[in-house]
Amino acid sequence: MRRKSDLKVKLKYGLIPLYILFILIGVELLARLNPLEGIIAMIINPFAFLVNLLIISLCFIFLLILFNNKYIGSSILLIVSIILGVAAKIKYDFRGTGSSPSDFLIIGEGAHMANALSTEFLIKTGTIVAVLIIIAIFLMRKMMVPKLTILQRISSLGVTIVFCIPLYFFYTSRYYY
Repeated sequence: MRRKSDLKVKLKYGLIPLYILFILIGVELLARLNPLEGIIAMIINPFAFLVNLLIISLCFIFLLILFNNKYIGSSILLIVSIILGVAAKIKYDFRGTGSSPSDFLIIGEGAHMANALSTEFLIKTGTIVAVLIIIAIFLMRKMMVPKLTILQRISSLGVTIVFCIPLYFFYTSRYYY
């Protein structure tokens, strides 16, 4: 009986990597509005896929450690990912370039671009976002995350930040696919 319970707990912890992968696929889907193009892009450029996976993983770990609550951390990651995916699609459609870290400095331009969005774009994006939210809520409810002590949280935050700083300088728009 105990082995069955242990397996169930391990499977719930196993949903963490699945959630992270789901977020990455969701961003790619929103950035292209075409599931096949997103999957092909990840296969063609596995290096960018791995870097993006690392970035999302570090962000997720950071949020989980910071809030020590799976619902808050998962929700923030989901919301930011949806915004970034849609913004990447809009930027690519208007400028023909992918996203980069410097895009955060020109967020105000997004409002001007948003006025020119087609109804088809809004319907497709809204549908995809709704499906992503439903699946994310299901995964959040089933996923289990470890509870950490204050000392574990502080040391883990430090390690996460040490990994994130070099990634910011390493990850430029040329690695966006």
